[in-house]
Amino acid sequence: MEIGPLSRYRAQLALGARITIAAMATLGIGHLLGTPMILWAVLTAVILTQMSVGRSVKATIDYSFGTLGGAIYAGLVSNYVPGAHELALLLLLGLAIA
Repeated sequence: MEIGPLSRYRAQLALGARITIAAMATLGIGHLLGTPMILWAVLTAVILTQMSVGRSVKATIDYSFGTLGGAIYAGLVSNYVPGAHELALLLLLGLAIA
């Protein structure tokens, strides 16, 4: 007997809610305390709320590759935008976010 369309995803939704609440609470507390490099605290909260060690390792690897890829991309973009003119910096920011 199915109670609602989302009932079969109950465990996944609960995990998603738990991770979201942990990350947001960590971010809020970190801002209140003035924590430097707060992103690492948020990452730790996400990793600690995973259901298993395997998922924690996967989340860590995904985050590491994402950080490395983002750093390489930002370095390449900044290499091709010359000068420190305000318009060039805005263009660089737009390209880095894209």
